[in-house]
Amino acid sequence: STYVELTRMLNFLYCFDKNYNNQAFTSMASLLDKVSEKINIFIIHKSINNEKIIPSFIVSHKNLNELKIYQYNSKIESYPNIENAHVSEATYYRIFFDEYLPKDLNHIIYLDSDFICGENPVFEIKKNLTLLLNSDFTVGAVTQTYKNEQNRELFERINMQSSVYFNAGFLVIDIESWKKNLIKDKFFEKLQNLEFDLKFWDQDLLNHIFDGNYLQLSKYLNFQMRLDKNIYEYIEFNEEEVLFYHFLGKQKPWVGRGLFAKNTEIYQKEYRKHSNKTYHIEHIWFLLSIKYLLRSFTNLSFFNIKYKSKFLYYFFSSFFGIKE
Repeated sequence: STYVELTRMLNFLYCFDKNYNNQAFTSMASLLDKVSEKINIFIIHKSINNEKIIPSFIVSHKNLNELKIYQYNSKIESYPNIENAHVSEATYYRIFFDEYLPKDLNHIIYLDSDFICGENPVFEIKKNLTLLLNSDFTVGAVTQTYKNEQNRELFERINMQSSVYFNAGFLVIDIESWKKNLIKDKFFEKLQNLEFDLKFWDQDLLNHIFDGNYLQLSKYLNFQMRLDKNIYEYIEFNEEEVLFYHFLGKQKPWVGRGLFAKNTEIYQKEYRKHSNKTYHIEHIWFLLSIKYLLRSFTNLSFFNIKYKSKFLYYFFSSFFGIKE
């Protein structure tokens, strides 16, 4: 079985809504450019059900074998804890993937839309996929935190017995095992009868269900780039080792303080591939954005920005809605 898995085409899944179109397309562009062979991409989207919306850079890419979009059909009346959060209800869509995707798939690699592919991940994914499909595990994921005195509350809050908690932004899933173990049904049932708060949304619930019973993957498949910590400094890492960057947390490379962080160019560089704009810039509150812009001159972080005049143009035009 091992050899078959290594020769099989990889299947990637994205779940998002219109607020994350730019981010998801940027992630797909980076992925297609870095993989060393053709891949399949599946999308579950809140409103799009037409491939014509996808940028031509992606649709016509030499490494894309097949791309399919499915419109999400809501299963849940209300999604816990998404009011005023930096995630939307689309974070829950991945749980229902098997209702949409082709029935002959044996695996799926789920990616959050705020992932950027850094280096060719094919070998590392296939290696772990082989391990997963020949094991009793249902999912492979990167451990986000190990239980200690400081974070004990996280594990106790969601009634976990184990001492490892994974980040659900990157998941390698054995679909047969997922169905056999009724993961979706367990999830749905727990969601209807919640006994605890979901601070980190479906990730908390998935960790509660699996409770440490997952294949632990290399951190470089989900390399966590927190722009809110030491935001104007480099995080030490070797670029050649990072397979996927994950811009997790509230500070993102396209908004607020994140626009001025040094590692933001990793994202913006990929954005330019599928867009006719030089920068992807959004504002949650424009006055706050202005404050961060002014601060970037005083702390010199503005000088990290690659195309300064273009940046200023898009900074203001994105607020005033100027079309090019």
